[in-house]
Amino acid sequence: MSKFDEFSNEWLTAVEVFSLKGFKDFKQAAISDARDFFTSSQEDLRRWADKFGAGELNRKELRSLIRGERELLEMHALHQAGVVKVRTDMFVNGILDLTVNTITKVFLV
Repeated sequence: MSKFDEFSNEWLTAVEVFSLKGFKDFKQAAISDARDFFTSSQEDLRRWADKFGAGELNRKELRSLIRGERELLEMHALHQAGVVKVRTDMFVNGILDLTVNTITKVFLV
């Protein structure tokens, strides 16, 4: 299994746990939005994770790049489910932080 495959598996598990804790009533919508984000940014995430693992990016640079993907984390399903903007912003920030943390965990082993 590649490091990126390991990352994607751990990331999805972390998203499910995060969604259950903070968005229990909207878990499926939250997971759907997070998966859409992952699909749309997968190539960038792979490239950045590889560079991070090779020492070409530090954690601050990685975080900045991932935060730049914020627009791709569109909350269609959560908005349709009636989740208010404040909570969707909390979700977006949580997913972006979770992404950085998971890449750090997997690629710095």
